[in-house]
Amino acid sequence: GEWQKALQLFEALALSLLETNTITFNAVISAFEKDGDWQKALRFLRSMVQGKVGASTITFCAAISACGKGSEWRGPLQLFGVMSRVKVESNNVSINGAMSACQKSSRWESALQAFSMMARSTVQFDEFTFSAGISACNQDGRWKQAFALCSMMALGRAQANAVIFNAAISAC
Repeated sequence: GEWQKALQLFEALALSLLETNTITFNAVISAFEKDGDWQKALRFLRSMVQGKVGASTITFCAAISACGKGSEWRGPLQLFGVMSRVKVESNNVSINGAMSACQKSSRWESALQAFSMMARSTVQFDEFTFSAGISACNQDGRWKQAFALCSMMALGRAQANAVIFNAAISAC
């Protein structure tokens, strides 16, 4: 993958007199994300946080997305604790990404846990939030939970679409 080239450039930058920063770390984590290498993305993020380089929401979203591509569901949920500790706010992209990773790993309970975190925060729900939650319920035949999410959506939290309704119907 392209992550090897990105890592070589990063290492060359670190050895030079130039300073690595959030942008350079994000570029490498994004390269790992494109390759679905969640282990390397999480290790690199950990080194970034330990090295006191300021991580951003973008940093965490890339690491969460890498987890999703690698069907890793624990990492994204754990990253929310790290985000809180380093004072980086989550957003709908990070939470939707975590829900999607849980859905891909057939972990409907964990997807709904992420949904709950979103409900307790100031982050706004969108159609992707409901789609990820309903799809996670769909995989395990949790039609009651899927319809509960549809009911929440009907309260004006997000715009329904055919994909969401098909996922809810498939949960039956």
